Amino acid sequence: MTSRGFTRFLLAAFKWTLLAVLFLDAANSRLIMSKFTGFSMPSKEEQAAKKKLWEDRLMGKTLIYERPDAPGSAPVPVPAPAPAPVETVADPEAPLDTPAPHPWLVKVDGETRVQVSLIPCRVRVIWPGRPVTRDLQPDRLNLCCDGQDKVTAVGFY
Repeated sequence: MTSRGFTRFLLAAFKWTLLAVLFLDAANSRLIMSKFTGFSMPSKEEQAAKKKLWEDRLMGKTLIYERPDAPGSAPVPVPAPAPAPVETVADPEAPLDTPAPHPWLVKVDGETRVQVSLIPCRVRVIWPGRPVTRDLQPDRLNLCCDGQDKVTAVGFY
């Protein structure tokens, strides 16, 4: 074997050893990734608590959002309902010392709706039959909706 071939062999062996150390040992890889990239994946308990909190707030509520009209078209604003007094709704899960109600929960014609643009985190709305990217972003709130703009599932992925 030539010295050039041997060098390539050593580099390949080092690369695979490094990958095995980083990604096969889950506990250590989490620490190594957070140390070098600043990113740390939330624990399963944190993810479950966050999901439960947002499910309690949003499940079954109607969205106020720009809904895509058809595949490949630009978003079309949903027609506004007849003028009605709009008021913010206090969240029943909020602590009593919370200074203001959640501005993204609004009451329109007696129904509590969710103003998606005012939710204080990154949000992706997933409509039925629409393609979705599979990139993992654990800080992004995903709202799955039915054809009537009602929230049917909540997740962080």
